Amino acid sequence: MKIIDAQVHIWGANTPERPWPKRHPPHRSQPFSAEDLIVEMDAAGVDGAVLVPPSWEGEYNDLIAAAVARYPQRFAAMAVAPPADAPDLFARWPFPAGVRGMRCSVHRPGLVEALSDGRMRCACAPKKCTS
Repeated sequence: MKIIDAQVHIWGANTPERPWPKRHPPHRSQPFSAEDLIVEMDAAGVDGAVLVPPSWEGEYNDLIAAAVARYPQRFAAMAVAPPADAPDLFARWPFPAGVRGMRCSVHRPGLVEALSDGRMRCACAPKKCTS
């Protein structure tokens, strides 16, 4: 039986070229690469994983897309997007190979309110939205 981890993170360094937003810190201070993850997966007997960019890093999808391209037998991915950008990203579907969907988190202040009061457009089917 194959064992697949449904949500794991890889991340790069916080740099001027790829700055992190002011959010919570990572649980490990050093960058964690796809190769680092494969070592840990192999040690734990995990065959594959779905990569999701971590919230502390911001809405970057470059590392997960590159990991899926390098290791398509080990990884699939869920892209992330700021909720306000989700409709535009869905309009450009399909995502790169191996990126199976998109995650929009609304757990930060202001986002829950925008979702509940209708300011946030429906990303999945704009012509069918009723709210």
